[in-house]
Amino acid sequence: MAWSSCPHTSSSEESIRARIDEVLNEGCRQRCPQCQEPFQNLSNPLMHMACTNCGQRWCYSCGRHTTDPHGHNDGWEEDPEAKCPRLITEHPRFQSTSATRSLALLHRSKVLELLLRARTEFQLHHSSVELFDFVFRTYPQRAFTFEYNDGEVRRSSTPSITISDLFEPLAVRSTSTSSSTTSAAIRVL
Repeated sequence: MAWSSCPHTSSSEESIRARIDEVLNEGCRQRCPQCQEPFQNLSNPLMHMACTNCGQRWCYSCGRHTTDPHGHNDGWEEDPEAKCPRLITEHPRFQSTSATRSLALLHRSKVLELLLRARTEFQLHHSSVELFDFVFRTYPQRAFTFEYNDGEVRRSSTPSITISDLFEPLAVRSTSTSSSTTSAAIRVL
């Protein structure tokens, strides 16, 4: 829920905590682009999904529906803004030696983008982000680390999202990992 959509918009710590909790929940899954059913279980590194609720075929990486998965992936190296790699381990933003690590990095990136959006919305409605940042700092660091394990997102393994991540522009932010450099931006539709 955006700050402006609530008729009782409040700058209270409780409302900020609720918004951060919502971001953590939403950032740990993708939704079917047709029926919006949350989809969290990705048991292989392929990005092609078929919704178990409505049957829609879509890409886990970008969240867009596709009727032609091969067309969505072919030539992704030449046009990475319009196309996605077939395997999560090939994704330039989430490259890793294991699919589970790549998925954890993807979800970390999505949570970071949603946190930045929530912080910006808060600032637009309250003129300052000091209270938002204060509440963010009260969370244990492990709340903002992610590991994809057996189809379920668990908190550990990735570099933690810190308050300094919230101060850097998305376009220039990157997180150094042991196997690659991972951009913290993700296309979320």
